[in-house]
Formats: sequence, C-alpha cells, structure tokens
Amino acid sequence: MKYAPEHLYTSQEGNNRVINEMWTADWWWDMQLRLPEGATIAPVILASDKTQLSRFRGDKSAWPVYLTIGNISKDLRGQVSSHATILLGYIPVGHFDIFSEKVRPIARYRLFHHCMTSILAALVTAGKSGTYMTCADSTIHWILAAYVADYPEQCLVACCMENRCPLCKVEPNSRERNLRGQKRDMEESLNLLIRHEDEPTTALKQDMKTIGLRPVYPPFWVDLPHSDIFQAFTPDLLHQLHKGIFKEHLVKWCVAIIGNEEIDARFKCMTTHHGLRHFKNGISSVTQWTGKEHKEMEKIFLGLVAGGADPRLVRAVRAVTDFIFYSSLRSHMTRTLEALQKALDDFHADKEIFIELGGRQATHFNIPKVHSMQHYVELISRFGSADGFNTESPERLHIDYAKEAYRASNKKDFIAQMTVWLRRQESIDRFDAYLDWKHGQERFLSGGVRKERSGGGEMGVESKGESDEEGLGEFGVTRALPAVAEVSVSKNKNIVRASPHFTRGPRRATEPAHLDFALIRTGDSNPSTDGTCLEGLRVAQVRVIFTLPHHYPKALLVQNPTPLAYIEWFTPFHAREPASDMYIVSRSTRMHRRFAEIIPIEHIVRSCHLLPDFGKERDSRWTAANVGLMCDRFFVNPYIDYHTFCLMKLGRRNCI
Repeated sequence: MKYAPEHLYTSQEGNNRVINEMWTADWWWDMQLRLPEGATIAPVILASDKTQLSRFRGDKSAWPVYLTIGNISKDLRGQVSSHATILLGYIPVGHFDIFSEKVRPIARYRLFHHCMTSILAALVTAGKSGTYMTCADSTIHWILAAYVADYPEQCLVACCMENRCPLCKVEPNSRERNLRGQKRDMEESLNLLIRHEDEPTTALKQDMKTIGLRPVYPPFWVDLPHSDIFQAFTPDLLHQLHKGIFKEHLVKWCVAIIGNEEIDARFKCMTTHHGLRHFKNGISSVTQWTGKEHKEMEKIFLGLVAGGADPRLVRAVRAVTDFIFYSSLRSHMTRTLEALQKALDDFHADKEIFIELGGRQATHFNIPKVHSMQHYVELISRFGSADGFNTESPERLHIDYAKEAYRASNKKDFIAQMTVWLRRQESIDRFDAYLDWKHGQERFLSGGVRKERSGGGEMGVESKGESDEEGLGEFGVTRALPAVAEVSVSKNKNIVRASPHFTRGPRRATEPAHLDFALIRTGDSNPSTDGTCLEGLRVAQVRVIFTLPHHYPKALLVQNPTPLAYIEWFTPFHAREPASDMYIVSRSTRMHRRFAEIIPIEHIVRSCHLLPDFGKERDSRWTAANVGLMCDRFFVNPYIDYHTFCLMKLGRRNCI
C-alpha cells in the first residue's frame, strides 16, 4: 500500500523519469496540491462492463460495477485471488421497449446515471471531508480518479454521443488528424446540462450537439468532489488496440491488399518458436477471437507483410505494432513515451497507403479507436502504465462475480439470487482466511513446520511448481531471463529447443522436430554491434544438444564437462531493413556449405525468432516444418516477446 505520491528517475540528475504505478504518475501529485497539507488520498478506480450470462440461448445479461484503489499495486489489483477489486453492485439491464427508438438511448443513459448516483452516494462525503482510518497517518480522502471502460461505456459515462471522443471536443470529421482536440470542460458541460433541463431551447440543443453532449441530468459525477470525469478515462489495450486497431482495422486492410489465401498460407508456414501459437489453418476461417490470439498474431504480423510489400505499407504496419508494444510496457520512461509518440506519428505519415492500395474502402480515417491513440501518452503520464487499467481485468472478474453466480441461480429473478450467493461465498472466503491466519499463528507459536491449506485438508509439503533454474531439459536448454522493469518483476523462463520428431500415439499425428534459433555468445568483433546491447551476439540454429559418451578419452571429457550443442551459424548482425527496421540475416557458409560448429551450451544466451522473407512471391514448397531450412533470408523478430523487444528496440543491456 502507498499513501503518498513518488517521483522516480533512472539517475540522480532526474533527466529520465520513470512512470509505472499510479503513485508515480501526475494525477496523484496534482490532486495532493489541491487538498490540505497532510491529507491522504485513496484514488478510487471504477470499472463497469455489461456481460452475457446465458449460454447458447437466451438474452440474460448482467452489468457489474467494480471498485479498487490506486494505493494497491497494479499486480495485486490484477489478481482475482487477492480480492483487491470488489463488486459494488449491478446496474439493471432493460429492453426499454416502452420507449420509442429515438428516446430509448436517452432512457438508458438516465437509468445508468441514476443507479450510479445511488451506488456512489457515500463517495461524495468521503471525498469532501474524508474518513478516518486507523491504518493511515491521517484522514483518507476517497476521490474518483479513473474509470476503466470500453469506448461505448466511456461515452455513456461522459454523457456524450457515440461518434464523439469522451476526452476531447474533436469534431467527428477531424478524428483522422494527428492532433488532440480541446479538452472537455466539466463546468461547461454541467452548465449546458442544467440549462437544457430548465429550458431546452433550439440554440441550446445546437450548442450541445456541437460538443456532442447528450441531455442527461443529473449525471452521477455532478457532486463527486475533486473529480473530472472527462479526464478520468484510461487507455483500453484490449478493445482499442488488440481487438480494435490491430484486428478490426490493420489486419482487415492488409488482408484486402495481400489476399486471404496468401495471408493464410504465410501464417501456415511461419517458423515455430517455443510458446508461439502456430495458426496451422490460417486466420480467414476463424470467426471468434480472444485477446490472447490477437497478441499472438501481433508477434509475427509484420513479418507477413515485410519484404516484397510497398515500403509505406510496411512502415505503417511497423508503426502500429510498435505503438501496441510500447503501450503495453509495464513501466515507462521519458524515452519510451517519446518512442510511443513517434510510432503514432509514423503511422499517420503513411496511413494513406491503405486507401491507395484498396485495403480501406472509405476515403478517411475518422475512426474512434484511431483517434484514441492520440491520448495514450497523456493518459500514461497521468495515471501510470496502461497495463494497470486494462479492461481484461474486469472481464476476468465477470467469471467470479457474474457468470458463476448466475449458474448457481434458478435463472429466475437471478440478480437477487446472485447477490445472496456472492455474499455467502465472501463469508466463506473470509472465514477460510481467518482459519489460515489462526493455524499460522498456532504453528508459529509452537515452532512447528509451516503447512499450507489445500481444499479441506492440510499439506506438510510445499506445492510443486516450475523451477526457474537454468539447465538442460530432455530436448532443450532453459535460461532464466533477468527481471526487467518494463516486462516483469520476476525472472522469465526461456527455452531453446532441439527436439527430434516423435509420435505421441498410434492415433495421433507425429510431432515435428523443433530446432530453434538462438542468440549465441561469441568472441568475434562486429563493428555493427560493438558498443551496443548486441555486442558479441550472433544468431544460429541449434540442431542437436548432446553429451560426449563415457568411453571417449578422459582428457576430452575433462575438457568438455558440460553438454554440447551442434549449431549452424547465420550471418552476423549488419544491416536493418529500412521499412521494417528489422535485422536481416541469412545462412552462413564455408566452402559452399553451411557453416556449423560445436559449442558448449553455456554459450547459448537465449532463444530468438526468425521471420522468413516471403518476398513478392512465396515459395509454395514452404511449410512450417521446412521453411527454416529452405528459406535463404530472414528477419530477426523483435516482437516475439517483451524481453526481445526491449533488447532490440530500446537497446536494454540487462535483458539477457
């Protein structure tokens, strides 16, 4: 828990600021200056999202509202088991059939705001005069700081029209421009809403239409102290970037340009990598996607269009991919925010190529999610890294607080039954936590061995988990990548495979061989990488990992006590392809044969991923099993994971 804001820097000079948690961002500092000296803030973070309850048939829905606070670290807030996010209540979901189609949206808006006013009534007093808490040094002021929601819900909360930006007053036909509009003014909006409620004149209606405001009064945020709802919305990585900009727009445009059949073929014959999903059937036949699948596609999509495509198309795809990866970093510096803005600028510089090549049929880019990218640098600076406010967390909470509760009901008057069921579940959880604490106290006082509760019994052994230690597995080498602030607070396992093909069973398909690419530590000098994070590194393909037989001469065994790897080298790092900004490598040869070598496995630093250069015409013989051997030219993929991204894009030396 944190009770005061902090400023973090990478050096004593304070030239490069670090922004990650909410207490390191600007909002907390600005709010602290408004309150009396010594006041403590509890930044309230709200989230709401309508979810479907019935499966296969029916139209039963629930509309949960969740609450958490910014004093808790984003890692704990994102863990459902930590109970750091609580359910406040359910908004009624109605059909509003008694209203005409013209009035129905306004009725929905007013019902939502009326219910939210009731739910948050206690927040008004808690924000103005504060509440005393024994765990803090002073009175706690509970202030609405952030609201996590997708775009339609943001418009609902802000009382603005669905074709307008809930953060600024940009015109609907100007959203394609690489400029942010004037910030929405809360006082101006409330003044218009009050006047419209008293006397809705034609001129007043036109003024409200000009700024895209719906006649909903009173909004739930009218009395919330120190809160500006128009500046409370957070980045939405899932709906705005992964599902929106990438899948609904970028992929759709590129498929229209390159062709469904060709895109599918390139996905099918993509090189493999441990942990990377292989789209063995392509993507055109898939009708339902998840956020995880979008992220897997983002790792390799630039490689599908790089090579023979128009350089402007490649630059635009690279800019969007860079923007998504920079936005998703867990910790930001001044440098990464500048790179994020540059990626956005690069996209706008080349986006017209999608229209010129026929990928986008419309002649404009007045798309709400394209415009939302304008606010990312500002919002990250205000609230902290975007991963702390991702709408994936509320969607995960739907399972515990909505879907399972609904299944426990008899499906009639289910909201009341869900509330009772959840209250009982929380009572059981609290009592179980008390028993864990009580047993822990007794064991501590008696000097006994710590045991962990599991279900109804107790266990006197530690739960078995995956080890992060480095070593040699059955068919590969495991490396523990260091913790990097932008990626993770703990070490990450990295596996380099060298496994032969094998059959899983008589009725199952043969598992193909996995011969991974890796970064190898060498003693060779390379003017292109000397003095950089890639100094002394070179790409190779690991073909076999083995140990010397015991009957070999003793001197040879003593000289090579550890396992060895047979590798085939690729050319050293030299040139980056200008449009994609990826390194180009190819097979290294000696005497017209592949240059191979046997090295100790300690020289294997980590795995890497190579993207085939498909060129203008893909080789029809390529498959996922042979493309690594048949392709002559590859791109080194900087997007395969965030460690590699920080290494290749940020030049971070502590990634390996």
